[in-house]
Amino acid sequence: MEMKPGFRVTTGPATIVFDSTMRATGNWRLQATIHLFNPGARAEGFGVIFGGRGLNSLAPTYAYALVRRDGKALLKVREGDATRTVRDWTSSAAIPQWTATAGANVTYPLVIEARADRVTMWVGGTQVLDAARSELPTDGIVGLRVNHALNLHVEKVSVAPLTAR
Repeated sequence: MEMKPGFRVTTGPATIVFDSTMRATGNWRLQATIHLFNPGARAEGFGVIFGGRGLNSLAPTYAYALVRRDGKALLKVREGDATRTVRDWTSSAAIPQWTATAGANVTYPLVIEARADRVTMWVGGTQVLDAARSELPTDGIVGLRVNHALNLHVEKVSVAPLTAR
């Protein structure tokens, strides 16, 4: 549903949301600004996908970088029905925590960078996770992953090439 600026995503089961024309190859930066509305007691993940291939098939492949309401982040890969954890749920003070006193929503500014040999996840300008590029698919469709029963406002999703350092 449109929710300016951007759109709203409310899930029952987990889902991925993507535009097949949004692709990243080589060195790139993927940015998303996501607002989480009251998730209740659930600690469900949400964030971005990258390296997507065959997303409309029965055997999609993509990497995903998620955060959740308790201040943790994760890097994982889906290959068909199987998933592989690259970096398990890791706490970071940089990841906002949703609490009843935090207000109606909490903002999560996410950045993923893929460079020659590393993939790095940033939240609010602070590095929270990284992995060798060889551990994840990186070139392909980008988009969003939203786990079960969440209510989000996605303000922005963009991908742009980076110059090599």
